[in-house]
Amino acid sequence: MAVTIKSDRLQLGPGKLWVAPLTTIADADLDDFTVTSGVFSDGFDSGEVPGDATWLPLGATNEGTAINTTMESANVEVAESYDPVAIISTGKGASLNVGLVTFNITTYLAAFNASSGAWAGTPGATASAIFTPPAVGQEVRRQIMWVSDKMTDIVVFFQAFQAGSIEEAHRKGADKGVMNCEFRAEIPPTAVANSAWKRIVCGAAWAATANTE
Repeated sequence: MAVTIKSDRLQLGPGKLWVAPLTTIADADLDDFTVTSGVFSDGFDSGEVPGDATWLPLGATNEGTAINTTMESANVEVAESYDPVAIISTGKGASLNVGLVTFNITTYLAAFNASSGAWAGTPGATASAIFTPPAVGQEVRRQIMWVSDKMTDIVVFFQAFQAGSIEEAHRKGADKGVMNCEFRAEIPPTAVANSAWKRIVCGAAWAATANTE
């Protein structure tokens, strides 16, 4: 029997990344995303999204964004059985892996978990700025949001910490500099959310229960 694959069920494109201070968006704000004609219609292009604060774009990426979730488990075993008598969860986590290729104040603050005070001065045609990375224990957390190209899928990390090693690869020719980052989701304050991350979707394709309808 031939199977018809519905293209609207596929996830295509790298999407876009946004960053904001902690507590910008909370559980209570997730219902505030406006849906029009099956897509989210909030003003992402202008940087304004639910939470009444300005989200800043993290710019272009090297190979898009990889959202990873891990679920760890362990077998409960007894001597009388070769099969586990139970399987229990022992841990879980989520991370957002991305190679940032836009170099500016915003991306540097996010990549190094630095506060806005890490930059002294404002760079310009006749002015310079100095970046001082935060000391151990002085890092700040931020919120990270990924929005799909189709504007039907949003993933929010309510409290994210950049835990990857920053390697700025600057090479000759067309090879561009890349800041490879791993933003890991942490449990936020209960006043913000009851989970480290959440997904918000819209559109009829997400409601489908089969690929062949």
